[in-house]
Amino acid sequence: MRIIAIVLTAAFSCAAVSGAAWAHHGWAPYDASKQRKFTGTIADLKWEMPHVLLGVSSGGQRYEFQLTYPARMIDRGLVQASLTAGKTVTVEAQPNKEKANDWQAVTVTVDGYEYSMLR
Repeated sequence: MRIIAIVLTAAFSCAAVSGAAWAHHGWAPYDASKQRKFTGTIADLKWEMPHVLLGVSSGGQRYEFQLTYPARMIDRGLVQASLTAGKTVTVEAQPNKEKANDWQAVTVTVDGYEYSMLR
């Protein structure tokens, strides 16, 4: 009985880890050759896993940027309170090769500080 419990625990642990690894896309879907900067107003923020999502209004359009995960954001000094609606922000980002309006942020500049999402 104990061996079965150990085997089942190991199997579920492996499945959970591999599922998380499979779900994480990395940088492959994004086109570095089309990287550009957007300056606009923060419309909304979703501070959640697996990525922080930042909505920005720029040039009459709304863009959504994927940032890194919350713990890494905090580690870099970019906390949730820094990204409040109405603030001006500059985001340098790469577009998704297949999905419209899906951008992966490379840097975020807010309150005069630039934060790297790559490090």
